Formats: sequence, C-alpha cells, structure tokens
Amino acid sequence: EAMLRAETPQEQFNLIGAGRRNVFINGDFSVAQRGAGPTTGISGYPTVDRWIIPLSGETTQQLANDRVSTPSKMLKVTAATNGYGIIRQMVEDVSTLSGGYATLSFWAKTSTANNFRVEFQQLFGSGGSSTVSIIDDADYWKVPDGGWNFYSITVYLPSTLGKTVGTGSPGLSVLFGPTSGQPNGNIVYYSEVQLELGKVATPFEHRSYGEELALCQRYYYKLQAAAFSYIAMGHTRTSNLSLGFMIPFPVEMRTKPTIAVANLDTEPPVGGSIPQNNTTSGNYSTKNNTGLILTRTSGTYGVEQPVMLLLRNSTSFVSADAEL
Repeated sequence: EAMLRAETPQEQFNLIGAGRRNVFINGDFSVAQRGAGPTTGISGYPTVDRWIIPLSGETTQQLANDRVSTPSKMLKVTAATNGYGIIRQMVEDVSTLSGGYATLSFWAKTSTANNFRVEFQQLFGSGGSSTVSIIDDADYWKVPDGGWNFYSITVYLPSTLGKTVGTGSPGLSVLFGPTSGQPNGNIVYYSEVQLELGKVATPFEHRSYGEELALCQRYYYKLQAAAFSYIAMGHTRTSNLSLGFMIPFPVEMRTKPTIAVANLDTEPPVGGSIPQNNTTSGNYSTKNNTGLILTRTSGTYGVEQPVMLLLRNSTSFVSADAEL
C-alpha cells in the first residue's frame, strides 16, 4: 500500500515512471469506431469507444473542440425519459490499482445545475457475488450550469481487486454523472476523463490517436467505408460450392469476439453479385482472437479462383466485438 501513495504531482510522476498514467482508454473521446452519433434510446456502447451509456433513452454524440486545451473533444449526453446523463467505463487491467489509492478526474459542464455522483464497482466475474460496490454516491459535486468545471475524487481500492470468483472477467467499473431527478433534456458534456494511481489529479495525459485507436481495438474493431473499398482476398473452393476469406485483426483482441457482417460483395462477381450478411447467405467464425474466417456456402462459383471481398457502400461492414 505504501508504495502506491503519492502526495504531490512530482511523486505521482515518479511513481508511474515511463508508463502511461491514464488507466481509462479513450478518455479524450477521440476514437469513435461505431460513429460519432447522435444515437437515441440506446444503452451500452452507442458511439465513442470504451464508454458505456448505462441507461436507455439517452442521446450521445462526439463533438468537436470546445475546452481549455487542444486537441480536446467531448462527449455529449442528453437526458431523456430517465432524467440522467451518466457514463461508465469497465477497466480490464486493474493489477496496478489493487490495494492502493486511485484518483478520478474530469471536466464537465451542464445545461442545468446538477449534483454529480460517482460509483466504483468491483467485478468478480460470474461466480458468487459478481459485483460489489467499493464506493457509491461517495461525494456529490454541485455543478453550476453553463461553464466548464473540473472535478476529482480519490478512493482506496481493495487488494482483492482483480481476483476472479468463478468464470468471467474480473475488473473495475467506474460510473459517474448527474444524480437522479434531473430534468429531461438536460445536457451534460464530458472532457478529459482520467483515472490514475495515487491521491493527486495530474494534468490529462494526451496520447496519440494511433495509440488510442490500438487500445480501443483490443475490445472492438470495425471495417467500414463510405464508398467501394476492398478489404480482403480469398478464393473459391474446388467443391464449387463455397468461398472463404481471412481477415486479421490489427491487434490481438481481449477474447474471441462476436462477429457481425452486412452487405458485402465479391469481385469478380462469381455467379452474380453476392451480398453477404450474417442472417441468410453468409457464415463466419473466429478461430482465435487474432482474426476471423468469413465464408459463403450457398451458390455455385465455378472453378477455384481468387476472389476479392469488398465493402459496397456505407451500409457495408464487418465488426468484431470483445467488450467487457
């Protein structure tokens, strides 16, 4: 425990050393593989990577720069029927946080004055007591309407953090945002969200877009383009009844992901144009967390020959989901 304490910014930097300070991924909201939004009435991961909207009936959108530092983006959450504007991140790697102090910090502004709450949940996996609140509603911040304000809170995280009970993925869930009872239509903007070791909130750590994207792609990867685009080469099989493509992931994913595909074509169009989707004429499988095999087993394709797989338009995609 003593080794994890830091009382000053200098001690904090010395503690972390050359490693990365921000435990959160995409704390600047720069990566949005699912799209920038807005999306309405969707809980889960609707827009920016790694950030969950816990409640349905809310709208999220990634917006352009509007804060004190550059380049800073922000996440906009509009409360609807539930009257909230809460966001949440699930942290997989908690090895450095176990048995020590951690500090959450962020910038926020709202259209209506609010109280903010914070909750840290310890996740044990699917066996036994799967979720235990470490700290819930530990502090309320009065948030004036209109302008940006900086908020931080320090908590002690137990040494059992990251221990698995049964099966599943142990870790940490951090949830924060306005308290209940806020007016519908209330808008909350978040920027520069950071979770770090120690008792001191240090300046936000800006990582390059490439590094942030690679971190996000451990959990989610999507191939999509606005127009015609080749994505893989495959071949027809000698049985004349199937064709297959292998698509490697840019980084190794957290676990074997769930795959979704829609409106893919092949070239040359063996047997005509061949739209590929995950409900009728297409099949897919993941051999491991490093890539996927995409096949089609209906139709007649002629002799064995190379075939290109392509995205037809903005409705075409291949995605792999390994979120916590």
